[in-house]
Amino acid sequence: MAKNVYSVSQVSSYIKNMFDQDYMLGGIQVRGEISNLKYHNSGHIYFSLKDEKAVIACVMFRSSAASLTFRMQEGMGVVASGSISVYVEGGRYQLYVNRVVQEGQGNLAEQFERLKVRLEEKGLFAPEYKQPIPFYAKKVGIVTAATGAAVRDIINVATRRNPYVQLILYPATVQGETAKESIVRGIRALEAYGVDVMIVGRGGGSIEDLWAFNEEVVAQAIFDCSVPIISAVGHETDYTIADFVADLRAPTPSAAAELAVRDIREILTQKDGYARRLEFAMTSVTGRYRQRLENAGERLKQHSPKGQLNTMRERAVRLEDAYNGHMNYRLEQAHQRIERMQERMGPLAERHMRDKKLQYERLEQRLQPVMEKLLQERKAKFTILLERMKARSPLDRLGGGYVYLSDPKGQAIREAKQVKAGDELMLRLKDGRIRAHATEVVTESGEE
Repeated sequence: MAKNVYSVSQVSSYIKNMFDQDYMLGGIQVRGEISNLKYHNSGHIYFSLKDEKAVIACVMFRSSAASLTFRMQEGMGVVASGSISVYVEGGRYQLYVNRVVQEGQGNLAEQFERLKVRLEEKGLFAPEYKQPIPFYAKKVGIVTAATGAAVRDIINVATRRNPYVQLILYPATVQGETAKESIVRGIRALEAYGVDVMIVGRGGGSIEDLWAFNEEVVAQAIFDCSVPIISAVGHETDYTIADFVADLRAPTPSAAAELAVRDIREILTQKDGYARRLEFAMTSVTGRYRQRLENAGERLKQHSPKGQLNTMRERAVRLEDAYNGHMNYRLEQAHQRIERMQERMGPLAERHMRDKKLQYERLEQRLQPVMEKLLQERKAKFTILLERMKARSPLDRLGGGYVYLSDPKGQAIREAKQVKAGDELMLRLKDGRIRAHATEVVTESGEE
């Protein structure tokens, strides 16, 4: 009988330890066809990889399954990366998967990452080289296949948003060996045509279908283009090198059309707003200038000779009324004092009051001519001032045979040296204007 006897768990643990210590099994890639696929409610994925001769059990835990970019299906060829160990409780070895790529995509993914790093180092992704998308594009270029959902979506969205925008399609090959050259020719042709903005893209597909937009020549053509480019390749989750180089990435072709074509209703609403603001501003400015003009007119009326004469007349009338009122008031007060004195003094003072009354009457008689003379002197002085003012009035001077000489702009001419022979002159008389030309100019010194 054997000396050493081991339990099942000891044997299984020993075998598991051997697997775990094997360097090759700790990081291995296995190619095979998926079978017995099961997505568990916990988020873990259980499946097997098989080929013509063997099968290996696999498990992908939820933390690793979250990074999958596709949904695995029965019969799909994949390359699974992970480590091989023993599941002690089940007594079997299995592959613990941390990454899965579809068969044929692993090499393309590595090429994608290498090209992305190299172009980023060259500066093709730098934000400072991104061109702004024009606010209002009149001509929109499209580089995509002539048939397919992508071009139909772009046309439908663009015409709905603004039917006046010109859409120019370059029917490019977007899949296959000749696709990259066709896309580059399309970009250069539309740039030479003079479009305002360009949409470069296609509908969704596998990484092989979209590979033309991962080519370096396409990325360089997008970077060198002087026209802003919007990339619209695949679906929202698809990313290509063209997306990183383009001036703007759209998740779908329809979204690219919305970014390139401004909604005409928004533009019209904005235009109406500008028109209302301009009308309000012009109304306010016109109102201010009209008020300033009216104020200037009132000031001009006040400072004109006629206005000053009217003011002086009104002032003289007010002074005369005030003087007469004051004199009447003083006389009335005197009569009232006399009457009160008569009431206090009684019959004995009647004679005295009569004498006082006669004195007041004589005083009033002597004062009346003096006041009238003073008033006449004031009126005469006012009349003299009025005549002086009229004498200084330009209109009265014009009436005396004088003329007011000015140039066509209304600037007064006071000296002969201001005029040259041939100059146009304006002569203002009392009853009109005369336009004339100077034929000869001679100063007092006799110089011509």
